[in-house]
Amino acid sequence: MKLFTDINECINYSEKAIKQYSFISDMVMQSDYDKWTNKLEQCDDFEDFLVGENSKLNVLNTSVLIGYCITKSHNDSLFSHYKNLFKKLNTYLETFPELIKDKKFNAKLKNLENLNFLSTLSELSLAFSMRKLGLNVKFETKFIQLKSAKKRDVDISVSDKNGNELHFEVYMPNKQLDLNGFFNPNQEDSHFSTKIDKKLFDKFGVDGISGLNGLVLLAINKVFFDMIHVKTCPPPFMDNDNVYNDLVRLIPKDVSGLYIYEDDFSGENSFKFERIILT
Repeated sequence: MKLFTDINECINYSEKAIKQYSFISDMVMQSDYDKWTNKLEQCDDFEDFLVGENSKLNVLNTSVLIGYCITKSHNDSLFSHYKNLFKKLNTYLETFPELIKDKKFNAKLKNLENLNFLSTLSELSLAFSMRKLGLNVKFETKFIQLKSAKKRDVDISVSDKNGNELHFEVYMPNKQLDLNGFFNPNQEDSHFSTKIDKKLFDKFGVDGISGLNGLVLLAINKVFFDMIHVKTCPPPFMDNDNVYNDLVRLIPKDVSGLYIYEDDFSGENSFKFERIILT
């Protein structure tokens, strides 16, 4: 069954939803609606792009679905989840208003491909948790890979009143659980480790970095990597100690360790810290 009549209807739903959230509304310009209209016009099937089987949540389809549910007076668990995503985003932008006009952040958040929206929310949820601890938070601190001289940046840097610094590069690996009969609960450990290894290498290289003072951690939101997540769901099915110990051996020079957490953005207190692993 088709949900939408045409593209203009979808954009109207998006505008209706975004107007409900003052800080998101400050971030979304008319030029964004124009770009989204153009994007949908280029699709063979605009509805499939928005809500098809392979579609991923982004700012556009989340806002369209919120606007649709408001207009049609739908109120179910999915609608609640969409609203909660935008409620959280609105709170994050209220907490860090400097991001509203930040071009790099805007490009990242409004990227409609893959899981960029949820990945960016992972960064913001960690930053928000640090701010609630009373720490100063800033974004995109620059550093240099020593051997390659490549310029990079970390997502979040925090500091306390004494000037002690801690830097986070945030990563949200994802892999859906595909169960077909019996399975090995550790069957995805190697895949998880490979993804972490690639992320560490791409961001930090292997021969050291310069430009960052204090601890440097790879922060991993593991909730969307199903097999790694499910082993620690309460009551714990198993644990991930073995895979975490394997990850420590992958950590390159000048990176201090890992910060493991989960946030699926499903509720007000959905952020769950698991552990810090230092080398």
